[in-house]
Amino acid sequence: TTRSPVSIANNLALIGSVAANQGDYKTAGVFFREALTKLQGTSRPARRADVYFKMAEMELAQNEYAKAEKYINEAYQLSGEKSLPFVEAESHKLYGKLAAEQGDFKKSLNEYKKYDKLISSESSANGIQASIYLARAYHNLNSDSAFVFAQKAFAQIDSGRTKVGGLTFRAGFFGDYAKFYNEVAEWYITQKNDARKAFELVEAAKARVLMDKLAEAEDKLY
Repeated sequence: TTRSPVSIANNLALIGSVAANQGDYKTAGVFFREALTKLQGTSRPARRADVYFKMAEMELAQNEYAKAEKYINEAYQLSGEKSLPFVEAESHKLYGKLAAEQGDFKKSLNEYKKYDKLISSESSANGIQASIYLARAYHNLNSDSAFVFAQKAFAQIDSGRTKVGGLTFRAGFFGDYAKFYNEVAEWYITQKNDARKAFELVEAAKARVLMDKLAEAEDKLY
């Protein structure tokens, strides 16, 4: 059976992502560009945008900011042409990351605000990420709002885990966010000189990771 161009493109993009994760950006670029070629003429603009996002992330990893912006622009243009709010949201997220890495923290904050607004009704995972991005953006500006959004993220994390059904999905949930707990703990020390609060956050991260491990063990038992 002849495979569809979209299926082939998905596999090419997947191989490109593996190469990029291993630091082989030259090979990754070849596969990403081939994936885009396969997607030309198909009715899958969201898939094309996803490849552009992967290419932008690859360029960001190499500090190739102009190239990264070019690929984000390509995806953003697709969101406007085809009315793809999720693609628009992802574009603003990457614009925020690009601006932060270039040291333009005010622009980064504005982009993350747009991302947060667009995904406010989306899944809990996206909402958590939006709050984390906003917390970091405010932290870069030395604003106390960083702590407000950090606390919002922590509340979303605790709420999100209880809403995720099935042991397989619950296991590993907190592990994705443990680093952020420790990151905010450092903020409390450096900005607030509050070692007590920092200690509480580090202990909270440990406790939640332990809950993950217990859930994983229970999952294996079943």
